[in-house]
Amino acid sequence: MNVMRTAGVETVTRSVVDGAAWGLAIASDARNDTLPQHIEWKYIEGYGSDTVVGRWVADTVRPPPLTSDQTDSIYAEVLRQLVRLQVLIPNRADHYCLLAPFGDSLPSYRLESIARAIFPRGPEMRVRPGCEREPEFLRLVLPNVYRTEHDRVVVFPRGDFLPAWPWGLDAKSWRAWSGRCVGRIFPNGRAAMGCGVQPSVSMAEWARNRPTTSSNEPIWKEGDSVRFTVFATRSGAFLVDTMHFVAPPIPFLEQHAIVDSLSPCGDWGLSTSQADSVFVVYGSVAGRALQVTWAGSGIPAYRPSPPSCSRRVAKDGPFAAFFLGGVGVRPTSPVRLCFADCAYEYAVDPQKHMLAAAPMAVIRASDLRAETKLGTFDELAIVMDHGPSDVTVLVAYRAGTRWPHDVSRAFNSAERRWQFAINFDGGRPDIEFLIYMFRRVAPTAGADVRK
Repeated sequence: MNVMRTAGVETVTRSVVDGAAWGLAIASDARNDTLPQHIEWKYIEGYGSDTVVGRWVADTVRPPPLTSDQTDSIYAEVLRQLVRLQVLIPNRADHYCLLAPFGDSLPSYRLESIARAIFPRGPEMRVRPGCEREPEFLRLVLPNVYRTEHDRVVVFPRGDFLPAWPWGLDAKSWRAWSGRCVGRIFPNGRAAMGCGVQPSVSMAEWARNRPTTSSNEPIWKEGDSVRFTVFATRSGAFLVDTMHFVAPPIPFLEQHAIVDSLSPCGDWGLSTSQADSVFVVYGSVAGRALQVTWAGSGIPAYRPSPPSCSRRVAKDGPFAAFFLGGVGVRPTSPVRLCFADCAYEYAVDPQKHMLAAAPMAVIRASDLRAETKLGTFDELAIVMDHGPSDVTVLVAYRAGTRWPHDVSRAFNSAERRWQFAINFDGGRPDIEFLIYMFRRVAPTAGADVRK
């Protein structure tokens, strides 16, 4: 057994030696992050388990002070880290007031030059007495650098406005933030730093930012329009784009699609008299994805002894076939869809089986902000603001092709919330997502099947 905790240091290991269990616990107190220290260990033998206790002790010898070049390198690396974390956004409309420990002095203006070099086309970075009291400026405080033991350095930056935290689809913006950056100074004077930030808020702000359900929201009724929100981002990005949509009532699958309990098997095919690019969407509505197939693939030759397709169990969901507006050209003629060497045949009719005339929302990567498109793994969250909860969300995606390859079912991660994520060809800039929704009702008629 191995147990590790990071409050101080605590590690528990258990081994079996000659059939007997032996345990070792390792623990230490927390260090002072701003003083040179070293850790001293003490081994304590016990019954069935031994303990190693560590205690941080301040060094009597202080390291030499940092040179101006070393300090500049540390601050420059801290600023780069804050840009990487997207705490600082290269937006020309923003104005930052740099508050350094030097006051109105030459090192302060040298820091301003460093900041402007990191943001050549970004926000205004200014060191000017009194700018922290001007409302147009966001304060960015870069305090003293602490040099501890050897080449270890620590900085605690803080500032106004944290655009997104925690990072991901549930991110919120905050009034202020504080951070901790730890790194080292190399012999050549260059610095390497790693930073972390978190909101600097009161308990009242924490309470206001917790998700709540508004009691003033009217109850959704059948026939009402639907309002939902889409959050879009990519892995590696720390910002999320938020888009709101209003859509007509959500269709019922059984009223706008062929629904059957048969599991397709054997050779299959599609054909239609329409010469255009007509596509049929079909598959298990409870599966991860449905097929998108061109209706000109042809019909397989009939065999005297075709295979017999089995029936689907209820928990696997039924088989369905339908058209989706936006996937291929609009069909005008029925499509013949058959399985098991055409022993089972369906007529997918655009007058009866058009599940949606158009997608409820279209999300294009090219329309997102540059800060949102960093990374390769596209992530979407769909939240129902006003509408029914018994909804299935389908997401079709394409990049570099005219029509989508398949239609995926978004994961219902929580009540009235669905998520979808994909790494498609390394995060292409031309990828777009088409969002559809449908509901289910109990079938009232027999399966639309012809043998």
